[in-house]
Amino acid sequence: MSALLVCTQCGFTHAEFLERGLLGCPACYACFGETLFDDLLHVHPALYRRPPSPHSVEPEAEQEDTGVLREKLSDALRHERYEEAADLRRRLNARPKNLGDSA
Repeated sequence: MSALLVCTQCGFTHAEFLERGLLGCPACYACFGETLFDDLLHVHPALYRRPPSPHSVEPEAEQEDTGVLREKLSDALRHERYEEAADLRRRLNARPKNLGDSA
């Protein structure tokens, strides 16, 4: 079926794209749609972004308690260390909600 796809603007076919690896015009992107995206995933699998697994967040030995991170954040804000505070806030927001909730 994908071989039957033809760009309405330039007449370029999906089969020609598969053969050459190039598109005929900007309208080809809209005409080939999801089929084009699927083809690109075969060539560049890194385009598909997988959510991080729970095991890849932080090794258990390096995980800090949520309460400790919140205390460090408060201290950084109190002492106007805003870059450190931003990093701590990012780390807190990236944590799963049920991980290390002792506060």
